[in-house]
Amino acid sequence: MSQPYKALAKTTPPGPKTGKVVPKCYAGALSDCDGELTREHWISEAVLLEVSVDGETFITNAAGMPRAGRWVPTSSYAAKVLCHRHNQALSPLDAEAHRFMQVLEDVGKASTGGAASPAYVFSGHDLERWMLKALCGAMASGAFQTRRAERLRGEVPKHWLEQLFHLPYMPKGWGLSFSHHVGRAFSIDKNVGLAPLLIAGEVVGITASLRGFDFALVLRDVPLEHRGGSLSPADVYRPAAFRIIYGESRDTFVRFCWDVAPLNSTTISVLWQPGRTVNT
Repeated sequence: MSQPYKALAKTTPPGPKTGKVVPKCYAGALSDCDGELTREHWISEAVLLEVSVDGETFITNAAGMPRAGRWVPTSSYAAKVLCHRHNQALSPLDAEAHRFMQVLEDVGKASTGGAASPAYVFSGHDLERWMLKALCGAMASGAFQTRRAERLRGEVPKHWLEQLFHLPYMPKGWGLSFSHHVGRAFSIDKNVGLAPLLIAGEVVGITASLRGFDFALVLRDVPLEHRGGSLSPADVYRPAAFRIIYGESRDTFVRFCWDVAPLNSTTISVLWQPGRTVNT
């Protein structure tokens, strides 16, 4: 029996190329802007609302924030870094990231008697590009900072923009990995964490912790033997699925569709235990 399939989202702006550049739109190098500069939630607002309390989100380790962090209105955690045309084109990625957060919440509730579907299906390429969207927005707005509290801000490389808006299939060696440590215990939580991935001081990707599941997106080929820090040779490149095991006769799957080689058939089994889960 064939596995369920989820087609990837379209992020290319509609119609013919405009030839326009809106000043301060980070996608301006593509010469396909239109409309005014808009407020972009580089971490999707719907994702932030999943972990917000009374419309506010607790932000830590961000440029311009106190070291201990502070609560900020979720709707205001944005920056004017995209024109209307490019902002609208990325809306499908925001929607998929929101759905992913909701599915992980359903998975957690199922451990205490809540309902969970036998399988949830996502395009892995959409999750990759959502993380790339977050990285581009963070770089353009200067939202990230180093451990020395130095603001990370820079022009978004044009080849990142091409991947985000026109080339959904990333080159070999690039892409999403799941931080895989057999026997690691973790909890489904209410947190979202994003941080730049640096090698020798160069931003080469982004890490994301989504409700306790840790991912890394690498935007260049980093051989396994050279990985360290936030990357590990044990990481699983483009996993096929998470299998959440609640008991001897009850489980659910979170599946990822990958359209191009190399394809990974690895299924990560997660054994659910009271108060925690164990990556097996």
